[in-house]
Amino acid sequence: MSHKETVIEPGEGITALVGPNNCGKSAVLVGLEAVCHRLQGDFMVAHGAKEASVTVETDDGHVVAWSRKGKKARFTIDGEDFDRPRDPVVLKRVNEVLRLPKVGSSETELHFGKQKEPVFDAIAKPRQAAELLAAASDVAYLLQMQSLHKSRQLTSKHDKDRCQSELDRHEKLGKVLGPILSFEKPLRKVQEQWEGITRHGEQIEALKNHLTEFNELKQKQARLTKESSLYRKLKSPPKLADTDSLCAVLGELQDTNKAVVELAKKQALIKKLPQPPELEDSEILRKLCTDLAEEQKNNTRLTDNRKKLESRINKEAKAIRDWAVLAKECPTCGQELDPDKVLETIDHAH
Repeated sequence: MSHKETVIEPGEGITALVGPNNCGKSAVLVGLEAVCHRLQGDFMVAHGAKEASVTVETDDGHVVAWSRKGKKARFTIDGEDFDRPRDPVVLKRVNEVLRLPKVGSSETELHFGKQKEPVFDAIAKPRQAAELLAAASDVAYLLQMQSLHKSRQLTSKHDKDRCQSELDRHEKLGKVLGPILSFEKPLRKVQEQWEGITRHGEQIEALKNHLTEFNELKQKQARLTKESSLYRKLKSPPKLADTDSLCAVLGELQDTNKAVVELAKKQALIKKLPQPPELEDSEILRKLCTDLAEEQKNNTRLTDNRKKLESRINKEAKAIRDWAVLAKECPTCGQELDPDKVLETIDHAH
């Protein structure tokens, strides 16, 4: 699977790419190998695409870009272009910048491990392991991975043996229990019959409940029939007279009773009150009230006169201001008139 545009930031130490099949894990490794080992061929270019390119940026500021268009490949290392990727100078520069060369005299690939070609398989032989230990600093991780891989292989083998043993045991048990399968159809038939009996039992219980309800309804019907026959023997009640006047009298009587109760409560409260004091001569107070009422009338009249005078003064003041606006100066002394202050100038001769 090819990548249209993918950006990956590797972590510290060893970076593992995981994911489902055909998601592009191997394509990432092929792209890095094309940069580090100058792979040949146009298989890196996706079908229908015109160009493939890979750019690697390091933490120390180096940038290595590889691209292939048609049958031509080119490198750009720190801004310098190289059109001959097979030139040993290019490989030397790439190894100096990226520090990801193949290791040992056998040129073992240590930095990129594919899914079906684990990296730690390269150190399976003692000679290769010695070369890698002398040339690489991350082999300790690979040794740990190799040990873990062997441990998992051993665990997987034990699991396989255990599963095979379980399978053999189940096959033997199946042979022993094989004749029992001949009873499957009769047992299934018996089970169906038992389920039918259970359903019939439930239906019988339901019918019993319905029968009980029917008997209860029958008894109730007989009782109601008897009561109905007794009601038929009764005579029709006499026609009632008009009760509106009686209802009105009853309402008045209830209101009267409520009024009597209230009067009784008030009478009881009045009896508890002390005797009122003797009244003094109120003639003086009556005279004062009469005088006060007269004074209030006079005050109202004076207030109305004041409002009328204030209205007249305001009209006269407005007329004087309008005259001052038109005259602009005093006709007697010739002094300039201020319409807003003409009424405030007390010391004016006129």
